[in-house]
Amino acid sequence: MDQLEKDKRFLTTQLQEMKKQSLSLFQKRDEIDELEGFQQQEISKVKHMLLKKEECLGKMEQELEARTRELNRTQEELVTSNQMSSDLNQRIEELQRHCSALEEQRNHVTSSKAFSERRIVILEQKEQELQALTQQLSIDLQKVSSGAWVGRPFCWSLGRKTLLLEGAFLV
Repeated sequence: MDQLEKDKRFLTTQLQEMKKQSLSLFQKRDEIDELEGFQQQEISKVKHMLLKKEECLGKMEQELEARTRELNRTQEELVTSNQMSSDLNQRIEELQRHCSALEEQRNHVTSSKAFSERRIVILEQKEQELQALTQQLSIDLQKVSSGAWVGRPFCWSLGRKTLLLEGAFLV
């Protein structure tokens, strides 16, 4: 019986030990289950955050594509504007050359006009002188025809007036 008692104590001790281990095992299993629950929650949070980041990244990629298209369009507009500016600058230079040529022509025409106006004034003066001289010759001729003038002074005067008439036509 002693042996039995020893076996009984031994088995009781082992039973106690096994109960402790079993309890410890259940506690560890509960802890593991709890940790797995936390882990699942964290994985869900990370997946949710990753999904949000992917959505955000998708939006950013779309925005980047839109801005890239806008940049390309703006660059094309800039090239077109630069070409137009170059064309306009060439046209301006051409118009300035044309304007300078027209200015020279205007100056030439103005100068020619002034010269012609002076020439017209001179010719009008000569015309008046010729009319006066023609009138005087007509009067002199009437006098000669009527016999009122005789002699050398008349010939000298007539010769002088003839020379004046010839000189007027040379101008």
